Amino acid sequence: MKPEEKEIEKIRSAFSKADSLLEKLEEKLKAKVLCFICHMSITYSVVYRLNKIIRKFPKEVETLAVLIDSGGGDIDAASKMVKLLRSYCKTYISIIPFFAKSAATLLAVSADKVIMCRGAELGIVDPLVRDPITGIFIPASSLRRAIDFIHKAEDPLIKLSLADKIPPS
Repeated sequence: MKPEEKEIEKIRSAFSKADSLLEKLEEKLKAKVLCFICHMSITYSVVYRLNKIIRKFPKEVETLAVLIDSGGGDIDAASKMVKLLRSYCKTYISIIPFFAKSAATLLAVSADKVIMCRGAELGIVDPLVRDPITGIFIPASSLRRAIDFIHKAEDPLIKLSLADKIPPS
């Protein structure tokens, strides 16, 4: 057997084991299980792909359990995901084996029931806003702290120069 064939066989074996475990989890929870493992930023393109996947489900499932492993991303996209997931089920369960941070925390805590493994972590929900000039996402709490700092400044020239550095919202 060639090395690449061995690698393909390992992957098939891993998927087979995962399928078996997911079937057991579905039986135990009496739910349709969806794995959402997203190690890139949650964006609207991720929501679009999720929609393509979830449209293959029956019209509505009684209980949908979403296994979440994500560092987060755009809070608005995560909010859209919650709305999408809820439109396909009566009961929504989130399962966090490792971590659901930032926008993924919103995805997790929006469920009717949250199941966390012993080492699982949730993060704070810190919305990110896009700087219209650079396109970079900035934590909204950072902007709030910057504005508070500017308000406390006594010198009007300092206020003006600092206010110039905050992107318009």
